Amino acid sequence: MVNSPAAQGGKYDNVYNVVGRTIVGTYNYSPALYASRTQEIVQHKKVTDLAPYIPDVYKLSDVQFVLWADQCRQQGAQPNVLRYVFKHDVVTLVTKNIMRIAAGLEPELEEKQGQGEDLSAVWPGLQFSPDSQQFKALMGTPHGKGVAYLILQHRNEMPTKNIESITVFTTSYDLEYNLLFTLTEQ
Repeated sequence: MVNSPAAQGGKYDNVYNVVGRTIVGTYNYSPALYASRTQEIVQHKKVTDLAPYIPDVYKLSDVQFVLWADQCRQQGAQPNVLRYVFKHDVVTLVTKNIMRIAAGLEPELEEKQGQGEDLSAVWPGLQFSPDSQQFKALMGTPHGKGVAYLILQHRNEMPTKNIESITVFTTSYDLEYNLLFTLTEQ
C-alpha cells in the first residue's frame, strides 16, 4: 500500500529461485533513495516532506522477504530454505570500495563510468568467513546490512539462519562487481 497520492519511483528487480534456494538482486533502488535524488522536483512543487512520497513497505529486505515467502508458499517450501543471496553488478561506491579493499586494492575516489577494475577475483572469487576483518567490513556496507535485515527481521520464519560467508568476485567479460552471501543451512 502506498501512502501517497503519487509514488516517486524506486525499483526492485530480483530473481527468486526456490529450487536453487537463491535470491538474486539485479537492480535495486529504494523509493526513499529515488525520492531523495529527485529533491529538485519536490522543491519545485514546494514539497518539503518526502515521507508522503514513500510507500509503507519500502525496505528491500522486507520486499524481498514478502516475495520470497510467496514464491516458497507457491512451491510448497518454507522460507528458511534460503541458502544464497546474490548481489549482481554492485554499483554503490561505498560497497565497491569495501570490496576493493577486501581484495587488496585501493578504493576509488569517485564513481567511474564503464568497466570496473578486476578484483583479481573472477569466480570462484575471494571468500571471507565471519571471523575475518573483510567479512565484518562487508557486513557494514548497505548490501551487507540489507542481507542482515532480511534474516534478522524475519527470525520467526528463518530462526536458524546466519551468514556463513561472503564471496566477492568480478565477471571475466565486463568486470562487474558481485557479492554472494552464503547462509547457514536450515
